[in-house]
Amino acid sequence: MWQGGGDVLDERGGVAFDSKGTRQALALWQDAVRHGIAPRTVPAAGDVIGGFKGGNVGMWQQGIWNVASFKAFAPDYPYGVFRLPTPPGGDYVTALGGWSFCANAQGRNPEVAAEFCVWALGSMKDDSIDRMVDWCVRAKTDVAPRASALERGAAKGGYDAEVMRRFKDEIFPGGRAEPRYPPVVYKAISDAIQGTMLAGRGVAGEIERATRSIDAYTKSYKGASLI
Repeated sequence: MWQGGGDVLDERGGVAFDSKGTRQALALWQDAVRHGIAPRTVPAAGDVIGGFKGGNVGMWQQGIWNVASFKAFAPDYPYGVFRLPTPPGGDYVTALGGWSFCANAQGRNPEVAAEFCVWALGSMKDDSIDRMVDWCVRAKTDVAPRASALERGAAKGGYDAEVMRRFKDEIFPGGRAEPRYPPVVYKAISDAIQGTMLAGRGVAGEIERATRSIDAYTKSYKGASLI
């Protein structure tokens, strides 16, 4: 949807789900299932490594976390990665997400909680930067969101392998932060995906239903910005 120029909400917070990009995205997944390219159920209970090693899949939309899985459970299995193909006239975008710390402003000691978050991940001190480097290139496989940690991780050889280098140089630069939609908005989008992809319902009808649901919710929403 993003790559086709679509979105859920526009820059003013209005509902923008009914768009060419959304129609193309829902139709893509619907056609993939309809033509037998993608299965209706996840193979092998979502076991990526088992799916490939068992010859049940040839391609899987996944993320960088599975680099560590292949290294641990299938170190000799040959595989490659590539960034998401863009629709005609579209622009490359991928979703970025991961672990986060949150400090509750209504907690007993929000100042100490905030200081902990900075100490752990946000300080420019060496131990803070090294903590993120260790998390991204030793404890797991990931691209550090901090430039200082990314540079240090690269200097330590964390992105020397072809797959990791491709994530850092080709996939990560087109990243966009995961949206923070409330459950009502998320459910409307999820229902549209499931309805078209798995239930075979019409794309236009599912977009209309989701748009009405999101619009009704945002008109009464009083919380923080959703964009």
